[in-house]
Amino acid sequence: MKKGDSVVWTNRDIASHWVLSDVSAKYPEKGTCGTKLDACAALKLGDSFRATLSQTGTWKYYDKLNAKFKGTIVVQ
Repeated sequence: MKKGDSVVWTNRDIASHWVLSDVSAKYPEKGTCGTKLDACAALKLGDSFRATLSQTGTWKYYDKLNAKFKGTIVVQ
């Protein structure tokens, strides 16, 4: 994605999920509760979380409630 773009996670699962920056490649910009890559709460079915990223780099995230769900965002 390009610097300044937004990424949106929408939970389409009956289980709750919580997007959180991974400490191995933690997103540096501060957000409401930690970094901008922290949903701050569990996302229930139909809930969304949007993060606008203005720092270039490769950033990792995972699901705080089920760590097997993870991903990487590349901001250029």
